[in-house]
Amino acid sequence: MTIAEMQAKFGIPGSVTVAKGRGGIPALALSHASGAEAEVSLLGAHVTSWCTADGVDRLFLSRYAEFKPGGAIRGGVPVIFPQFANEGPFPKHGFARGAQWTIERTAVASDESVTVVLGLQDNLATRAVWPYSFRLELTVRLADTLTITLSCKNRDRERYSFTAALHSYFQVADAAQASVEGLKGLSYRDFGDNARGTELRDAVTIEGELDRAYVRAPREIVLRDNAAGHTLRIRQENMPDIVVWNPWAEKSKELPDMANEEYREMLCVETCAIAEPVLLRPGETWIGTTEFTADVPGTVVPESAPAAEVPVG
Repeated sequence: MTIAEMQAKFGIPGSVTVAKGRGGIPALALSHASGAEAEVSLLGAHVTSWCTADGVDRLFLSRYAEFKPGGAIRGGVPVIFPQFANEGPFPKHGFARGAQWTIERTAVASDESVTVVLGLQDNLATRAVWPYSFRLELTVRLADTLTITLSCKNRDRERYSFTAALHSYFQVADAAQASVEGLKGLSYRDFGDNARGTELRDAVTIEGELDRAYVRAPREIVLRDNAAGHTLRIRQENMPDIVVWNPWAEKSKELPDMANEEYREMLCVETCAIAEPVLLRPGETWIGTTEFTADVPGTVVPESAPAAEVPVG
């Protein structure tokens, strides 16, 4: 399907536009009545931008990010499936983030929220590295909040397991002044030295390279961009593990798609299902949802609320 055909079928005036994105790859531009906007590339079903109503892009995207089929985009919200990092025999972070997804449907609801659903199913390329039949759907819902739902249906004749994550990169004014609250008392694994421990701090701060997976996190945690005075609430359903990552100075120099000093401008706070792999029997579907709520002048951010339920299927 050409981009013009995608626009004719899925475009919604004033809300959804399908056009040629970076790297010549089709992308969807979403616009909400509040003034919030988002961009989603068909490469990896990757949310590359989320601007809140105040015009602030809450997601980090490296100025050296590459948009190449089969490759990974440095920044935004990569979809990790069916393996996190190198924790298994498959390619790092799996194949979903480098695959070309398809648009399944778009809609504007009565509450003015804008939704796009992208799909990916097994093919010759995926079966070459992961020999199972599946169907993934990623639902992106833009309102005053941004909600991302990932689902996997087992279409195989046998059960299988996988790990998954939304590898969210957030823009911060100064990573050294950023903090993550809500992880105190949780067990963690540090990928840097493979050490395990318990988080004792009320707020996790970034003082150097940090790459930790926290297990069984609460439904809501808070990212504070203290230098900018911004707060972001992250609520999850069925994605109970949280990874906090910043490569810091030395490691960032090893990343060709990231400028040396950009580590100061980003912090990954990822919702995951990795400590206990998801086990799916034939015909079963797993669904994991994450909702991001930013403080925007003139709006009220609830202190506690359930993650938004987004139907998928």
